[in-house]
Amino acid sequence: MLTDRSGDIHAFNTPFYGGIHGRKLAAPVTGIAIVEATGGYWLTTRSGVVYSVHAPARGSLAGRRLAAPIVGMAADGSAYLLVSSASRVFSFGTPNYVSLSRRPAAPVVGIAVDRLTGGYWLTTSTGKVYRFHAPAHGSVTRRLRNPIVGITADGNGYLLVTTTGTVYNFNTPSYGSVSRPRALAPVIGIGFSA
Repeated sequence: MLTDRSGDIHAFNTPFYGGIHGRKLAAPVTGIAIVEATGGYWLTTRSGVVYSVHAPARGSLAGRRLAAPIVGMAADGSAYLLVSSASRVFSFGTPNYVSLSRRPAAPVVGIAVDRLTGGYWLTTSTGKVYRFHAPAHGSVTRRLRNPIVGITADGNGYLLVTTTGTVYNFNTPSYGSVSRPRALAPVIGIGFSA
C-alpha cells in the first residue's frame, strides 16, 4: 500500500477499507502501518495524530509539542511505533528499544518492525538503514535521483520507496514499482500486507 499526504490510499493486491481523504487535517499524513489481524491500517500525520481505518485505536501524540516532525510509523502486531525526523522513536503498545544517540547526516524518513526479533529499522532520505535488535540487510549505496520516503518489512527483510514510487528491496522479493509515477501525488509511505 502507498499513501500520499492527503491520506489517499493506493492498494496493490491488498484489501482497501478507505482512507481519510476529504477530511480537514491539521498536518499532512506522513506514515502508514498495516494491522495484520484486521487488514486495516493506521495513518499518522507529521504532528503525531494517528487515524485508525478498520484498526484498533492505540493512542497518538495529539497535542504534544514535538522537537521534530513525525515522519513514519510501523506496526508490530496490533500496536505501532512512530519515528521523528530526528530519529526519536515513540511506542504505542510495543517495545521501544532505542533511538539514535545523535542525529544522522540525513533526516530519518521511516521505521519498519522486524517480525522475527521485534526490533526495528530506521531509514534516512539517502537510503541509509540503522538497525535496533534487527538483522542487517544493507542500505542504498548509490546516489539517488529521488529521496527515500519510507520503509516497510515483510518478515524476511525490508523495502524502501522513493517519492516517485521506485521500490528497493533488501532480503525480500521485488514486486515492482509504480508504473506511471506522474499519475500519483508524491508518495510518502509504503506498507506491506501480510
